Amino acid sequence: ITGWRREEVLRQDWFEMFIPPETRDEISVIFRTVMAQKHEHGFSNYENPILARSGEILTISWSNVLTLDAQGYVTDVTCLGVDVTERRRAEEALRISEARFRNLVQAMPYGVEEVDLEGRMILLNDAYHHMLGYESGELVGSYIWDHVYPQEAVDALKAFFQDILANEPPPVTYTSKDICKDGRIIDVCIDWDYLRDDRGCVVGFISIVTDITDRKRAEEALSRSEEHLREVVA
Repeated sequence: ITGWRREEVLRQDWFEMFIPPETRDEISVIFRTVMAQKHEHGFSNYENPILARSGEILTISWSNVLTLDAQGYVTDVTCLGVDVTERRRAEEALRISEARFRNLVQAMPYGVEEVDLEGRMILLNDAYHHMLGYESGELVGSYIWDHVYPQEAVDALKAFFQDILANEPPPVTYTSKDICKDGRIIDVCIDWDYLRDDRGCVVGFISIVTDITDRKRAEEALSRSEEHLREVVA
């Protein structure tokens, strides 16, 4: 793991040889505190950075077994170390990627929602909350049909949701009416897609929700105007 030969490390000071200078004091205090006290169980698991011969800093996860004397004081510790450097790097990369995704979602002017297989909304951006007149976070945990109007539309959405779970058809735009917190009814257009795991199994859905109320009103006004014009001409 470290690149050192056995004879090079035997009887060397662990902290001077393997612990990076910036964490040496902290880890040394923890270790020496444990060794100087009476411990029935000790510190069975611990994780810290170590220096490889190449100068690379690795992350090692330790499983530790303490040896106690007749009075119950620690005399030495046997450690099994596993190199988890790549795992931790992958986790950090994933954390950064998720943070970037969340920042992007929050910056979008449209409503964005992530839905689980039960139809529960588990991630929504501020724009979607504001669209329906709610404070940020209020809608998390509610179901996508909780805010649909009227009841016939609720039933239609539930049936549609069950159909896409059972048959996985290609995503198509879905339109409906939503009821806002203050009772206003708005028209929304929902563009959605599947969320899949590494095996390709559906684990949820992500949607972009657009308020098309003004567009619908304009279209209806235009339709009425055209109908009126046809009646005048006739």
